[in-house]
Amino acid sequence: MKNNTLDYAKIVKTARESRNLKKKDLGEAIGVGKSTIGNYESGYSAPSIKTLEKIADVLGYPLFDLLSLGFDDPSELSLPRAAQSTSETAVAYVSEQNISERTLSMPKYMDAYITMPSFMLDDENSYLCIKMPDNSMTNDRISKNDFLIIKRASIVPDMSVVLALNTVSGDYLVRKYYRKDHIVSLLPSSDSNDYSIISYDERDNKYKIFGYVEKALINIK
Repeated sequence: MKNNTLDYAKIVKTARESRNLKKKDLGEAIGVGKSTIGNYESGYSAPSIKTLEKIADVLGYPLFDLLSLGFDDPSELSLPRAAQSTSETAVAYVSEQNISERTLSMPKYMDAYITMPSFMLDDENSYLCIKMPDNSMTNDRISKNDFLIIKRASIVPDMSVVLALNTVSGDYLVRKYYRKDHIVSLLPSSDSNDYSIISYDERDNKYKIFGYVEKALINIK
């Protein structure tokens, strides 16, 4: 992904040109001027998620496919057609640059959104999508740069794979969670010595658990 964020200029321009539409025509179709489309395509401004939904509808793209145009490898987040559904769940994608307690807690600070077919997720819960930062969980078939769908939860079961944020440094970890009394341990599953067990007293608030991994997207085509 370019600079770990979605390239909105690339999304709009590539999608528009793929349908042989002029900027003026696309603008009229979604209710904005030609100059607004020009601003999107130059990177001067970014469209909102509602605007992207309108563009996707006008151009005949599922929103998930439209957003995938903003990645270096458009197939990286492309679900198979057979898995697509008219009923979709929006999942907030958070780039590595923007992961913070503020970002994870407030949807308006999210970097972008992707959509998942509703049958793959429970609509009654909210989700985050992050990129796996390292290879600490390879024995659980989760590798660096996999896209992880995190189910938000304040209480998680022991030995579930969780997203933990270091509230001091801003670093984030994806590790197995184990709690005994007030002591929490974040356990890697890799055999590598590069990844050690992190244990802390949960009362000191150094780490915050935001939820657990429900799905890993590994270059789905």
